[in-house]
Amino acid sequence: MTSSSCSSFIPAGSYQESLSSNSVIQVSLSATCKNDSGGTNSSTLTFNSGGLSGIEDIGNNNGSLTLGEGSGSAANTENPYVPAGSYQNTSSNIQITLTATCNNENGNATNSFITYTEADAKKFSDISNINGQLQSTSSSSISLPTISESEDGGDGDGGDSDGGDGDGGADSSADAAAAAAAFCA
Repeated sequence: MTSSSCSSFIPAGSYQESLSSNSVIQVSLSATCKNDSGGTNSSTLTFNSGGLSGIEDIGNNNGSLTLGEGSGSAANTENPYVPAGSYQNTSSNIQITLTATCNNENGNATNSFITYTEADAKKFSDISNINGQLQSTSSSSISLPTISESEDGGDGDGGDSDGGDGDGGADSSADAAAAAAAFCA
């Protein structure tokens, strides 16, 4: 794991401990952003852990998500699975796709991704690597769809079941923020 993967713009999780040695974490962030004329635009911003040096904020520039200088963004202590940034003040319908190359139980590198919404992330207690697949866990035991593909060409498919709605997300998010800080230490 590189120190750039500990950025407040990269979703937290124990998956960071078992990445392939040459893995770059990629994030695709989508949101409905307010523009200067009072309307909204759909915007998507894709970035990776290797390209965040000097970036201080993910902002909303007239309805478009942008990486750039700014007032700085503190880590999301209440929701560490959503990239930090001032865009959250003027955006809704936030969705994240997290992609990484994870090691499976045999030590082979597997490309995997997980897609979730900001509301889903509030229930997370972790994003983990389960045998090369990124998976979320929460106090309500929801399982989001994941897809993985081995670098040797084999395909894998994660589960796609839903769980019930539960409570306790705030406690698990605080635990995740503490865990994320430990990963980065």
